[in-house]
Amino acid sequence: LPEIISKCPEIVYLIVGEGPNEKRLKEVAECRGLGKHVIFAGPVPSRELPSYYAACDVFIMLNNKKNGVSREGLGMVFLEAGAQQRPVIGSASGGTYDAVIHGETGYRISIDDSRLLVSTVVDLLTDDEKRRAIGARGRENVLRNFADWKRRGEALYEFTGEICSRKRIRHGNLRREQKSPHPIHN
Repeated sequence: LPEIISKCPEIVYLIVGEGPNEKRLKEVAECRGLGKHVIFAGPVPSRELPSYYAACDVFIMLNNKKNGVSREGLGMVFLEAGAQQRPVIGSASGGTYDAVIHGETGYRISIDDSRLLVSTVVDLLTDDEKRRAIGARGRENVLRNFADWKRRGEALYEFTGEICSRKRIRHGNLRREQKSPHPIHN
């Protein structure tokens, strides 16, 4: 963050949510004199998240390593930020490959490559046209590939049926639940 601040002095880093590292992160921000650049919003109700995504210029979430492995599931938060036309930066691991199209809707960066992270953030913050274009492609990606959860669920159900028939498992034993799809925030 200090390197980013040296190139983009108006930056404010908003941390939404809570977790076991919150106290330590607050202490680090204070000790390094970053207090005016870092805001800890704490937990936010899901219905308010679209406003937070819309308020940011770039959404960043680099997941932690566990047992030396950096992991992330589907990366729904990247899709939610993309739906708000925001470029995203995530770790180069796990489900970010499905949620972030590197160089198109955002960037996947190794959690250990701080130089690349700094240059990518600075590039996005200083190039309005690029930032807007990547954000627009992010929204297009969400609408094209992730907005119709009902259709995706039905396709998965049919695929599972095919696998069951190949393995001679009765597909009828699988229950098809009718639930509301997860909303993509608009």
